[in-house]
Amino acid sequence: MGLPFTYTTMLGYHNLSSLESALYILIYVIFFIIDDLLVFTIAVVTFKVTGISNKYAKYSNLFGGLIMLALGIILIFFPSFLL
Repeated sequence: MGLPFTYTTMLGYHNLSSLESALYILIYVIFFIIDDLLVFTIAVVTFKVTGISNKYAKYSNLFGGLIMLALGIILIFFPSFLL
């Protein structure tokens, strides 16, 4: 959270117009997305090269589903836990 806060604070110090600020934030987001796309592409290529077994996929989906279920229950019944 520190880097986006610092970036937007620095934009505020330079007294840019709204359009200039929006363009600088757009540039920041584009580079942020490029980084994520690079990591995602490496992961997909790695899965294609090594192959993903049905057993791994089954347990991965089960684990992800349990996490989503737990988060849903926490959000409904105990939202203060996430503060």
